[in-house]
Amino acid sequence: MAGLVNVTRGSEVAVERLEIASSWWSRLRGLMFREGLDSGTALLIVPCRSVHTHWMKFAIDVVALDRAGRVTAVVREVAPWRFVAPSGDVHAIVEFPAKSASVAVGDELKVTGVDPKDSRVSSPLRVLLACKGPGDAPVGARRHECASVH
Repeated sequence: MAGLVNVTRGSEVAVERLEIASSWWSRLRGLMFREGLDSGTALLIVPCRSVHTHWMKFAIDVVALDRAGRVTAVVREVAPWRFVAPSGDVHAIVEFPAKSASVAVGDELKVTGVDPKDSRVSSPLRVLLACKGPGDAPVGARRHECASVH
């Protein structure tokens, strides 16, 4: 299962269960019509430069990432029926349950638990992976298995 670590904070776990929306349909649907996100779960939408909360039933925290996985913007408690378009270099958006995004602008986040050789991994997602090959773990990483990536 995919996760998200905060490399800036010594590979602190930013979220334990990361859902990934990288296909056209999964990015379009996002969190619409869902009842909520479980605690410890977030949705990564990649590639993505903006999001809306139309047809959503709950508020979210929106975190914008550049291609290096650096947080470029954090918008907290975005209510349903809103639009968020962070300025600057935005490559991906992570949607957290409201009040649960424990990240700050400038933090570097990386996706863990995804095999970079998996044919389903898109190029936009691949740039955010913590492990791009064997032994490619960020310093201090604990929550992923880079050594097992062949």
